[in-house]
Amino acid sequence: MTTINDKLYYTIADIAKMLEISEFSTREMIRAANLKDVIKVGRRKFIPAKELEAFLIEQSKHVR
Repeated sequence: MTTINDKLYYTIADIAKMLEISEFSTREMIRAANLKDVIKVGRRKFIPAKELEAFLIEQSKHVR
């Protein structure tokens, strides 16, 4: 199982696989989260592990 600490950066595909959601849903989630440190290389996006972890922790606070 992939954990958040395995890599420094994650792609959309990595995150989708880790969260078991579609890549489309992952893109929408990242767009809605307005993450600041997303790195774009061509058409690919790389999300820093620390930023992803902070986002997921914040989101988990809203789950009951």
